[in-house]
Amino acid sequence: MPLERPTLSLSRIAALAEVQRPVVSVWRTRSAGTSTPFPSPVRAEGQGERFDAREVSEWLRATGKGNNPTAPEDAVAFAELAGSGGVEDQQMFAALTALLCLKVATGEQIGDLGTEELVDLADDADPDDSCLYREIAAVGDLAPVLAAWADQAASAAYSPVAAMERFIGRRIDLATPRDPAVALTDHAAEILSRIALSVSGGAATIVDPAPGGSDLLVACNAAAPDAGITARTVHRQDPASRLARRRLRAHDIHCQPLRIDEGGAFLPPADALIVTHLPAPSTPTMDRDAMLRAIDEIALQLTEGHVALVAAPASVLAKQLSGASDDIRSGLLRSGCVRAIVALPKGWVRTTPQESLALWILAPAPRGTTPDQRYVLTADMANARLDQTDLENLLTDLEAGLRTPALAHTHAFRFSRLVPLPSLLTYRGDLTDTGAPTPRDPIAGAELAQRINTLTRTIAEQSSQPVAIDIPVGRATTGQRPHTATIGWLITEKILRTVPGTRLDPAHIGSGAGVRVIGCDELIGRHPLGERTIDAARFALEHPYARYTEPGDIVYATSPRITAIVDYDGTSVVEAPARVLRLASKQPADQRGVLLPGVIAADINTQPDHAKNVRGWPIRYTPTDQADELARHLRRIDTEQHSLRQQISLLAQLARTTYDGVTRRSIELATE
Repeated sequence: MPLERPTLSLSRIAALAEVQRPVVSVWRTRSAGTSTPFPSPVRAEGQGERFDAREVSEWLRATGKGNNPTAPEDAVAFAELAGSGGVEDQQMFAALTALLCLKVATGEQIGDLGTEELVDLADDADPDDSCLYREIAAVGDLAPVLAAWADQAASAAYSPVAAMERFIGRRIDLATPRDPAVALTDHAAEILSRIALSVSGGAATIVDPAPGGSDLLVACNAAAPDAGITARTVHRQDPASRLARRRLRAHDIHCQPLRIDEGGAFLPPADALIVTHLPAPSTPTMDRDAMLRAIDEIALQLTEGHVALVAAPASVLAKQLSGASDDIRSGLLRSGCVRAIVALPKGWVRTTPQESLALWILAPAPRGTTPDQRYVLTADMANARLDQTDLENLLTDLEAGLRTPALAHTHAFRFSRLVPLPSLLTYRGDLTDTGAPTPRDPIAGAELAQRINTLTRTIAEQSSQPVAIDIPVGRATTGQRPHTATIGWLITEKILRTVPGTRLDPAHIGSGAGVRVIGCDELIGRHPLGERTIDAARFALEHPYARYTEPGDIVYATSPRITAIVDYDGTSVVEAPARVLRLASKQPADQRGVLLPGVIAADINTQPDHAKNVRGWPIRYTPTDQADELARHLRRIDTEQHSLRQQISLLAQLARTTYDGVTRRSIELATE
């Protein structure tokens, strides 16, 4: 069956013009009888009418319709071959990208060439049929039509490479469950390439063992344009792998076949950087086990000098697994080659924007270390902005974490934490949810002691009533980084649990006798503790399943800002959306120390307002031998703060009542 000119369905015209499908029907109706009527269909099939792609593009250019200013140039990326049932649609896309690659290789206009001339030119440019010859030969007499489109698209995009990237992107945007695709966003590829080049020290040879993978290879080349990068890929003949080779050639990236041994395992060159994103473009429907087996294959090939960066769904690399998947991942962790695990933000996969990725950095385990001595660097960047500053800090963390354990422990990590490998293997939650150190550097004890003495003296001097706060410092040391754990990890380990607040009717809240109410108003200081109350009998009647707080509960909220207080007395009602964090009645023995409610509340209050992921908040441990003294002093300070807040509230009420009475002429003040 001879191939025909490219055509567009009504739904693809809408996608091309970036409008809703009914808009195209409105265009057809309203343009009838005008000087620019909508093109007539060239044929009608069971799946609907088809329109000549060139005629549609010329109509869009003439009328300026739609929301895509480059629609006339993009039309061929959305087109299909009339009467081809979808197979030739893929064939045409392959031919178009091959012709654009041919334009790069020859540096010539090809739109005026005939079929035989194009095929001969393709044979000269690709004598081994590695990436473009068969794609051009396969379309036969349609090749000149597509060559003209290629010239036009390259001119509109200012280069054949830019036109190819535009067509590949459009093709990905048109992916369906029947014809799936996977690809990273440009931003994701750029960030991951910078991480890869940083941790590898700038490798000259970069390997992507995933069939059809090219996103990270192109991004690495763009990040180091003067490095003369050589790429190695799996030279399969499936469409995705051939497209990857066309893409690399168009970007002028030297590409060589990746060596495969008799058993089917790939053999990376010495000192190569390995980068890959899973699922692979050639097999976009890879399941969880298949992705983990692919990573296991990478791990088996690692030797001294190799570094591998693997980006895959967080559900595979970081979230809790079970069954065979858990066994495969646990085996990888036990091998010691998984050196870093980083949770990444959503929106980095073009076809599944709600999917979260995670990153593994693999390298051979440090020499001379036993499993008990190994650590894995973990970082939760899922809610980070990952701007330039964040990225630089993360890169510094990763470079330090890949050193030997002795050197890594000397680094003050910003976003990350060194987790002992045995702890990671026994942990049943999110692997990046195991805690992060406080970013601030430790302060010398002598300086802290001086600060405390200065503060207590200033408070006593400036208070109208003496404030009996005295914190004796027995010994000052050089200080060290505190032990931490995230709230998510503590909840998973049942050391902390959350208790929801209760939705209260504002009409039931008063200011007299009753049970104390703690809500957002109390947390942000709009009302002092105890000013708002609710009748105990009414509360029990309206909310029979609600409970009061217990002594030591931490009441917190994330809006209007992140804030927390400790309810040392208990027997309060927490008003939603405020919630409660409750420590277990008996904390398990932990060499890191003890968790104190006052410290937990203080650490919550230091969280930036954009850090809405409660489970990711880091909480500091208190040395066991200091826990009782610190808890006693924190409660005394909290009691004094509560008393001062009540005084401030009373003074505010006094001022309000006074100026209200005078301005309303209800009272006159006596002259002193």
